[in-house]
Amino acid sequence: MSDIETFIQMVQNEEFAPAHEILEHDWKAYKKENQMQKAKALQGLINGTTALALYKKGKVEGYQKVWETFLKYHTLLDEVELENKDYFLAARELLFKKNKEVTQQT
Repeated sequence: MSDIETFIQMVQNEEFAPAHEILEHDWKAYKKENQMQKAKALQGLINGTTALALYKKGKVEGYQKVWETFLKYHTLLDEVELENKDYFLAARELLFKKNKEVTQQT
């Protein structure tokens, strides 16, 4: 299973905090290779899960700030070339879905 598939599975299971760590290696690698658009696209997904983890912990202000970063970068997924791109796009849609579910639970 690829990292993005693992990420999706963890988000589906609402394991938001550990899910964000799954993509960090690739995010750091893209930054190191100066592939900033790809890095920011992954940063968006990472921040999406971090935001949801914060919300679940009752840290709504932190959630709002970090979710804004997800919103800022999520469109980069449409622009960059990524292996298994369909999975990255599915992860983005899943984050929007989970955001709606999680924030309406309280």
